[in-house]
Amino acid sequence: MATRAKWSPKVVQTVGRAALELASKHRAELEPRLAAGLLDGLKSDLDDFENKRDDASNALGTLMAATRAQSAVAEEAVELLVAAREALRRARTPEKYTDEFGLKSRPNLTVVSTVRSALSAFTTAAARYPEVVRAAGLLPSDIDGMVELRNALIDVDAKQEAVKARRKEPVAARTALQVRIEKAIDAIISAGRLAFVKRPDVSQSFKALVPAPASAKKKAEPK
Repeated sequence: MATRAKWSPKVVQTVGRAALELASKHRAELEPRLAAGLLDGLKSDLDDFENKRDDASNALGTLMAATRAQSAVAEEAVELLVAAREALRRARTPEKYTDEFGLKSRPNLTVVSTVRSALSAFTTAAARYPEVVRAAGLLPSDIDGMVELRNALIDVDAKQEAVKARRKEPVAARTALQVRIEKAIDAIISAGRLAFVKRPDVSQSFKALVPAPASAKKKAEPK
């Protein structure tokens, strides 16, 4: 049994409505070849599908908002971290402290864990060698700011993961419904082709329900 959708959501909605309309027109000929209640079920599924699309879109919007919040905190953290590191270098901090303050690491904004690690290394070393950071012009409030940003990153990261987990639910529900709709459309196409073998014009109208592949559409477009 198929578990993956084969058409885009927009195509499914359009083709599904067209298939339902055509099947309803020839209901008497098709129903003996279709599973009981398929046409009524398809109508209900198509009505429900639009709501499922909205749920999935809303979940994506929430995830994007969470990602933006995470990126904003990470950017602020890296900006403070870079300034603090440069202060140590300008103060000609002895090289023996380089590794402990994590001066050789390169935090990556797209990999939040690297930013957290860099903050942790710097704040841990600052607590161990307060005279080093003080000599570079850093104040306790600067270090406290790093700790707060690290904790904020942990918090927003946890929230983002929770949003990701919740987003899977509406997406999975929409996909399952779409697969069922596609299966009903395929059944209607097959039933229509068989029922009207001796009426090629009607049979062709069912065959025409099959969406053209994207590549075929591009070739058909005039240049």
